[in-house]
Amino acid sequence: MKNIRKGLFETNSSSVHSLCIYKNHGDYPENIVFRRDHFSWGPEIRKDITSRCSYLYECLLSIEDTNKREGYFTQLEDFLKSRGILYKYDDDLDPYPCIDHSEECISVIEELFDSPILLENFLFSDKSYLIIDNDNGYERIRIPDNRDYTVIRK
Repeated sequence: MKNIRKGLFETNSSSVHSLCIYKNHGDYPENIVFRRDHFSWGPEIRKDITSRCSYLYECLLSIEDTNKREGYFTQLEDFLKSRGILYKYDDDLDPYPCIDHSEECISVIEELFDSPILLENFLFSDKSYLIIDNDNGYERIRIPDNRDYTVIRK
């Protein structure tokens, strides 16, 4: 992985995941569910809060260092509790949960958790979304190119 510019990550793989994070968040939900899910190489755009939460959950679960993983889960839970949001983890949704290039998730996690505002806007803005894409023979999905978004790519 190569850090091209702040908040943008590139790999040598044909698959690319882009977190398009809007500059503001909406209202907090009363509760959220973190589900296991399958994030491979698309192409698809996922705009719903469940997908954003699931992506974060899969990234957290991919961290091999147990102490580091548990530390991030504690941070997430404290973050949610401080906003009055109830949460649960549901591991039953997808029989084959995965995230493409999971070893690179730590950079995404570090970027989100280093800035609680980014994490908040990623999870709670209706205008934030995920792009799951690749370069295998069809037109790529365009990422936003304006100041209203921060884009994190893995």
